[in-house]
Amino acid sequence: SCSLALRFVFPAVSMEGKSFWTQLSAPIKLRKIYVLKFAIGIALVLLPALLTSVFSNIPFMKMTERRPLLMYFGVFSTFWVTLTLVSLNLGLGGYFANYQEKNPIRVASSQGATLTFLVSLVYLVALVSVVIIPLRDYFLSLFQYVPFDMSVIIAPGTTVAMLSAGLSAFALVVGYRSLQRDF
Repeated sequence: SCSLALRFVFPAVSMEGKSFWTQLSAPIKLRKIYVLKFAIGIALVLLPALLTSVFSNIPFMKMTERRPLLMYFGVFSTFWVTLTLVSLNLGLGGYFANYQEKNPIRVASSQGATLTFLVSLVYLVALVSVVIIPLRDYFLSLFQYVPFDMSVIIAPGTTVAMLSAGLSAFALVVGYRSLQRDF
């Protein structure tokens, strides 16, 4: 998800190039263009991420013959991670936009892209640190054949959702405001 978002979503604003001024002077609202770029980015990144999340858990569920808690949590966290990574890459891609560059690979390997990638990694490390203890307890319960209290996943899940929603909103606002500055 992180590499797909960086490669395809980060350069989305920069690839408008010098014709971006026509969008600013057109009767089309800039917000609609921004939301469309966001929706395309979500579709591009979410589908492979969800497929990976589901299909990687199917053999594990067959092996353990337990409730699919791990798959459900995987799908839940995949949704939030994808939303946040697309938001970060679109928002910061707009903030660090380079309208003179015609090559999306150069845009995706710029200093702004590197900073965005580092922010994404810090976000992912924070998420792992939030869910590591409940997941460890889940796997211990599997291998020691003891019951697992599923309520222990509620607080980390809520934290993941709140952290992701906050970071997504911040990045999208930064990106949208950066598009409104003078071209």
